[in-house]
Parts: sequence; C-alpha cells; structure tokens
Amino acid sequence: MPDFTQPWFTYSVCAQIVWPFLALSLNKYTNRLLTVPIATFIFSVCAVLPWTVPASEPAVRFVLIIPCFWVAARTVEIIERHARNDDVFIKPKRFLVWVLVFGDAVCVDQPEKKDECRQRGRRSAIRVALKAIAVTSLLAINSSFPLQQYFWLELLWMMFIVYTVFSGLTDLIHTPFLLMGIDTAPVFNAPFLARNLRDFWGRRWNLFFTRICNRLIFQKLIGPERPVLGATTVFLFSAILHEYMVWVSLERFDGRMLLFFTLHGFATIATTMVAHWVGRKTLMPRIPAIMLHFVFFTATAPLFFGPVSEIFRFHTWTLW
Repeated sequence: MPDFTQPWFTYSVCAQIVWPFLALSLNKYTNRLLTVPIATFIFSVCAVLPWTVPASEPAVRFVLIIPCFWVAARTVEIIERHARNDDVFIKPKRFLVWVLVFGDAVCVDQPEKKDECRQRGRRSAIRVALKAIAVTSLLAINSSFPLQQYFWLELLWMMFIVYTVFSGLTDLIHTPFLLMGIDTAPVFNAPFLARNLRDFWGRRWNLFFTRICNRLIFQKLIGPERPVLGATTVFLFSAILHEYMVWVSLERFDGRMLLFFTLHGFATIATTMVAHWVGRKTLMPRIPAIMLHFVFFTATAPLFFGPVSEIFRFHTWTLW
C-alpha cells in the first residue's frame, strides 16, 4: 500500500482543494494579466506533482498523472471555452460539476432526463458490484495458479484486470452523480467487443481521453477535413503521453509505449482507409472481426503491458 503519510499525499489533497477556485477564477477573468499566471501555475503543479512521489512508488506516480492530465486538459478547455456544453461556462453549478467530476458531467434540469440518469446510476451500481466480484475472482486466480510461468495467460490476465479495475473505478465515481440526476458520459463501452482498432480507440476505450483529443486536437488544431493528419496527431500525442507516464514512473526511457501506439496508429489509419476505399465500415462480419481484432491486440499487447507490469508489479496482486 502507498504511504499516505508522505508529503506527496498532502500536496495532492491541497491541489485538489485549490483547483476549483483556480478554475473559477480562470473562467471568470479574461484579462491575460490574470489568466496567464493562473494557467501557468496550474500547468506547473500538474507537471511537478507526480515527481513529488518517492521513486519507490512508481504505481502512484503513474496513477497521479491521470488527474494531472485531466486538470491540464480542463484548463485548456476553460481558456478556449471549447467543451461539451457552452452552458458549462455560464452557470456556476454546471461549471463546478464539470470541473470536479472525472469525465464529462453535466447538470440536467428536465425531470425525465434526471430519471434517465438515475436509471443509468442503478445500472452502474450493478456493474460496480459485478466488477468487484470479477476483480476478486481474477485476484484469486493469480493467487492460486503460477501465471508467471505462462506468458500469454499472464498477459490475458493483465488485460482483463486492468480493464475491470479501471472501468470499475470510473463506474464507482460516476454512480452517485448519476443517482443524483447528474449526467456523466461513459468512459468505457465493452472494449472486448471491438470489431477493429478504430472501433476500439474511437468508440470503446477511455472515451474521456478520446473526447478530449477530439475537441482540443482533432477539431481545434487539425480540423475534420484532414482526418488522416488528425488521427496521426492524436496517436502521436497518446504515444508521447504514455511514454512520459512510463518515464516518470520508472525514471528511464523505455520506448515500448511509443512503438505500441505507433503500430496501432498505423494499423488504424490503414484499415480505415481500406474500408473507406471499398465503401464499407467494416471489412468482415462481426464475429470474425472481433476475433481478428482480439488476436492483433493481444499480439501487440506486450509492448503496452510490459512497462505497465513493471510499474504496478501485477505478480503481487493476490488475495493470499
């Protein structure tokens, strides 16, 4: 377990407390004499905070970069006023919800939409319970069988445990807000059912990151009229960000994340262009497409899960 008595934990808590006030100030004032110092301070804290964690806690460094990226992206969106709903920047209540809830969250006023959110919240609570059972089962498997002796079995185990834990945590965060009638956009959408890489990265995996990149990179900097350049830029950014996360965590350059996202970016663009050329959204029926995608993803997964396994030390994730 991480040592929460270390200064980094106090720094993180203080940063989270101060963040809403800085965001409100950044949203209220448009004078550069005020916004530039505030934004510079926010970006500086986001860059420095993971480095305050001792090197003996690489997993904490890795995880801490996620909220830092979220805060940095939110800061850019506040400056650009380019978000999911323009009312976010006008109504203080909506703005605070958007700032504080991980992902894209919006307050809704219509009773029928609130009821719909509460129904989704109940389903989300069920998913949390089911994923808790799944995580417990996966930990039991890792406790009972020597998975480290079987490379591909251990890799499949890591793929499932990362998805189950990460998606379960986002469901856990979003459930109470949904039950209160606050609309939260989904972060995952059954990624193991992806039919191709474009389906996986664009519609099923870490959709918060996808939406952020679409708003700030694809739409804002590149434009929809240049989809190949936009997709290339997004994959390049993702490769650099993930490689940076590994570098901060392990304090060395690894390179496998760069190669992983380069391969996936090239394959995504190539298959999308072929599908567009033949005039079809997919090149084969659903079941073979899912199977082929899963085989390709598993074959390239060691590039991603190699450094991730070093950081999180999955061999220690056991029940007994």
